[in-house]
Amino acid sequence: MRDVRVPPQRTETDEPARRRPEDVPTQEMPVIPADADEQESVLVRGRE
Repeated sequence: MRDVRVPPQRTETDEPARRRPEDVPTQEMPVIPADADEQESVLVRGRE
């Protein structure tokens, strides 16, 4: 968990991580792809 929270590029605390969600795809990534997947699934199902 420590490696995922603090990538090799940045060695700062969680403060900057929360400030820039773009630089921290760790917490935001799991949320963004999840929504995109759900939306895509709905669109695909609707087309089919």
